[in-house]
Amino acid sequence: MASLKVFDPVQVPASILQELQQTRASLAQARQEIELLRLDNGRLPSELDQARHQLEQARRQAKRQSAPFSKGPPASKGQTPRTQARCRPRQG
Repeated sequence: MASLKVFDPVQVPASILQELQQTRASLAQARQEIELLRLDNGRLPSELDQARHQLEQARRQAKRQSAPFSKGPPASKGQTPRTQARCRPRQG
């Protein structure tokens, strides 16, 4: 960092020195903010990938069909369609 070399403090007005100190403080604060933003910038892509993965899983789950609801206990031994046809009396 370049520094201001002042040989005779009387020649440099106090307002300029005060402005220089404020500018340096502002610069230091801006550098801290930049560093924080760089950290966030490194973290956010991984969070985005994780959120996309969760969204994809939710979409897949939404497409899955649930099992049909049971209408009661299963029949003990039902007739097959072939035996039902033999047992029915003919209409006619």
